[in-house]
Parts: sequence; structure tokens; C-alpha cells
Amino acid sequence: MKNCYKELPAGYREAMSYDVKTARTGILMNVASIFIAVLVYLILDFSIFGRLVVIDFFTPDKNLGDLWLQKYLVRIAVGISFFVVGFFVCVFVSQLLQAAFARLLTGEKSKVGASWSAVYVDSSQLYTTEKVTVIPLFATMAIVSVPLIAGMVLCNSSTWGLLFRTVFSAYIGALADGYFMLILFIFVFRKGCLIKDEKTKHTFYVKSDNERS
Repeated sequence: MKNCYKELPAGYREAMSYDVKTARTGILMNVASIFIAVLVYLILDFSIFGRLVVIDFFTPDKNLGDLWLQKYLVRIAVGISFFVVGFFVCVFVSQLLQAAFARLLTGEKSKVGASWSAVYVDSSQLYTTEKVTVIPLFATMAIVSVPLIAGMVLCNSSTWGLLFRTVFSAYIGALADGYFMLILFIFVFRKGCLIKDEKTKHTFYVKSDNERS
């Protein structure tokens, strides 16, 4: 079976679709992302340190003298800035890599874009198999995670270690859309399907005979 088609093959029909740009789906997907990120961070902190280390970062040290508040606010601002930059770099690099892997599998170029709810890979001219979703997802997750995990190990209990753990957790959470598609592949479309990714919208097509069997 080919990895992609430029026209929907005969015998296929639309089974379902969802768009993370719509308010309801976008909010649900981002809530799921936050939940996964928090869960991953809690697992990391409690498995490594036995406690929630991030509390230390947000606890002011009033022993720094009269400028304790100023130093505290600067530390928070710098820390959050590094987190935001690191997170979005990871997400955009991940999507660029997914587009590159998808091109290797399909021979066709995909575009990377962003909306209020997600960063996406747009393959709107193609109908692709599950392989074009699954392989790029896990390959990019492994590539992006390696430097983050290395940073966690090398920096460990320092503030940089905290930064690497939070960015890693947020990045894993940001892949919630991919996890949802994996769930659909495993439990809903067990007999195979084709997918059309139009920016933030995913449409799934199945063979009519698969639904009757």
C-alpha cells in the first residue's frame, strides 16, 4: 500500500473529522496538553527528588536584603522567559522535523504553520496512511527529547535542571493531538484509514467494506 494519494481512492468515504482551531476542540486539546505536562513534571520531580522542586523556585528569599522583591521578580521573569522560548523552539523544531519525515515517506512537501490553538503540519493536498502520522511523531519525539533529557541529567538539581524538566514536560504535553490520533488508530480505525491534514483539521477516511465487516 502506498503511503499517500493525491486523490481519494475509490471505495473510501469520510468517517470523522475534528479541527483543533474550533473553540471547543481547541480548548479541550489544550486542557489535555496541560494535564499531560503537569503529570509528566510531577512524575519527574517526585521520582528524582521525592518532592515538588518548582515550589523552591517560586518561593522568595527574603534574606537577600531590601532588594529581595526586585531580585525575586527578575528571577521569575527570566525563568518564565527562558521556559516560553525553549518550549516554542521545541514545538516548532518538532513540527519542522515531522514535515521533513513526512516528505521522506510521501515524496511530497508539507507546510508548517500555527494558529491560536496549535502548531501544525499542513498536508492538505494528500491523503496519507497512518504510517505518515505515527513514524514522524515518534521519530521527532525521540530527537527533540534527547537534548532535553541530557540537560535534565547534567544539570540535575540546579535551576537549569528545573528549566529542562519543565520544557520537556510541556513539550510532551504539546503532542496531545498526536496521542489522540494514535488512540483513534488503535481503537477506532483498527482496519486502517487515510488521513487528510488541512492545517488544524484532521479528516479520516475508511473503506466502506471495513465498516460493514
